[in-house]
Parts: sequence; C-alpha cells; structure tokens
Amino acid sequence: MLSHFLLSPEIYEQSRPAQQARIIALKKRRRVAVGAHMSLLFENRRTLLFHIQEVLRSEGITSEKRIASEVESYDGLLPRPGVLLATLFLEFTSRAEAHAVLADVADFDEHTFLRVGPHRLPVRYVRSPDEPKLTAVNYLHIPVPDAQRQLLTQNSVPVAFEITHPAYVQAAILPAITCREIAADLGVLYAQASSAAARPTHG
Repeated sequence: MLSHFLLSPEIYEQSRPAQQARIIALKKRRRVAVGAHMSLLFENRRTLLFHIQEVLRSEGITSEKRIASEVESYDGLLPRPGVLLATLFLEFTSRAEAHAVLADVADFDEHTFLRVGPHRLPVRYVRSPDEPKLTAVNYLHIPVPDAQRQLLTQNSVPVAFEITHPAYVQAAILPAITCREIAADLGVLYAQASSAAARPTHG
C-alpha cells in the first residue's frame, strides 16, 4: 500500500527540494521519446509516491478520508509481480495538431508493444470502461515473461517500445540505463550494471 510510505505535509515540505532533484534525475533515466508527439515514462513506487505527495500539497488535502481516496486510485495502478507500469503521454501543442495526427485513431490497444530482442510483448491500457480509449495521459501495464526479463540484462539485445498503428508508427529504443531501471523493477539483477556500453540503436 502506497499510504504506508507517505510523509506528513510538514516533513514533505522540508524534504521537497531534495526529493524533487532525485525524482527529476530518476525520471530522466526512465523516460523515452516516442516520436515527436509522445513520450513514455516507466513508473515505479517512487514516482507514484512523489506524484501523490505533489497532488496532496498543491490541493491542500489534509483530511484522512481524502488522502485515502487519492492514494486508492494510485494503488489500483500498481501491477502484480512481473508486470511493468508506464505512462504514455500525448504531447501536442493544440487540439488541431492532435487531430491532424490522430484523426483516424480510436485507440492504440492492439498496436502497442514492448519488443525485447525478437519477442513482441503486448501492452495493456489501464482504464475503466467509461474512460476514453486515448487521452493525454495513458497508464499501461506491460507483462514481461521470465525469459524476456533475463534478456533485459544483456546489452546485445535491443529493447524498444513500439506503436504500430498506421497513423503513428514509432519505435523508441530504450537506452541501457532505462533497461537497468526496468530490470530492477522486475527483480532482475542487471549483470552488466557497471558497463557504460549503449544498446544498439537499431535492430
């Protein structure tokens, strides 16, 4: 439960500058551009906790009931073991620009994958039935079987986040530092953590 790790407003305010610096550095390692109009952030407990603390701070939420309600919505995002959590951001400067690119897109549900070497792993969009299928902020669960988890630790194996919809075909290669992060999320020891070698930029 994320609530077990929340700081009181007073303690959070005191530690916020240091926490912001750490989270900015962490997100830099975990974020990749997906073409010109999207980016992907691999989330973990630390990024979710920071977001919750910022929401509570900005909205002045202090009652236990409202805090519990806010935390509950994020608890539901936490995946089971062996599954990654990511946020796919759509980044357009205007609705007109978004319409020009995505006019024919109802959703990307059948067109989003994590490729690990030759293996294409389906991605599941996390949403309630009444939510739009494609929004500015989209939460994803990415199940990674054990065999593919082990491949994440090998610099020779390319890893990419792919969108294959005809309206927006993109493949974002994950750098080695991002693969180390998500391997750790999955409980895999990164055998070459001390190596500075980059992953292939094509595959």
